[in-house]
Amino acid sequence: MLTRQIRIWGLICFCMIGISSGAMAGSDDDGLSDIQEARYQTDARLPDTDGGGASDGEEVASGTDPLNPDDDDGGIQTVHISLTEGLNLISLPVMPENTSVEGMLADIGRQMDSIWLYNGPGDWNSYSTDPKESNFNDLHEMIPGKGYWLRMAAPAVLTVRGHAIAGAAVSLKSGMNAAGHSHLASWHIQDIMDAIDGTVNTIWEYDAASHQWKAYNTKDSRFNNLELIQPGKGYFLDMDTAGEIRY
Repeated sequence: MLTRQIRIWGLICFCMIGISSGAMAGSDDDGLSDIQEARYQTDARLPDTDGGGASDGEEVASGTDPLNPDDDDGGIQTVHISLTEGLNLISLPVMPENTSVEGMLADIGRQMDSIWLYNGPGDWNSYSTDPKESNFNDLHEMIPGKGYWLRMAAPAVLTVRGHAIAGAAVSLKSGMNAAGHSHLASWHIQDIMDAIDGTVNTIWEYDAASHQWKAYNTKDSRFNNLELIQPGKGYFLDMDTAGEIRY
């Protein structure tokens, strides 16, 4: 009986070691742990989930999407951002070929009313398509790392062409920041928290379809409902200290 118990306990320990090893090192040696594979929704048994030619770990490190086989070559990426009528909080997950506001928004100019960039309390830059307000336009370019409010008169799809961003860093000030997700893949909220150098109070995401906010509060988790940081969406980060997001 004792011998049988020892054998069973040994088998349990062996299995636990295997699980722990896989969770830390990764079962397929692609540079991601099994825990990270679950977060990025990649296959822990396949080094290259999308079959595009680059491993899952290489894609995450370079800023491309490990679930999209068409972006493994590191060339020009095309991103489509759906916009609803009213307010939309967006960001650019790639570095556009043309960063000018006019060039970026040329395809949706008829549906768009205005775009706004928050810099701090009482400090905004904006661009309006209304000729009567063009003299006040002081927003001239759109770049990754920033969160932009777009006010739409009608639904549209913003198409952004540009290069994936590897090793990006998004600067954050103490207080409220309008920031963007500089990556082509969605990140779990904990991955973003791990990537932030600084003390975060709350991260906010605006859902344009429902006109509701989602939030992740580091000090009170009772109402947290923000789980993923997604490409194309903008976010407000309330920081207790200055810092940066390091991709």
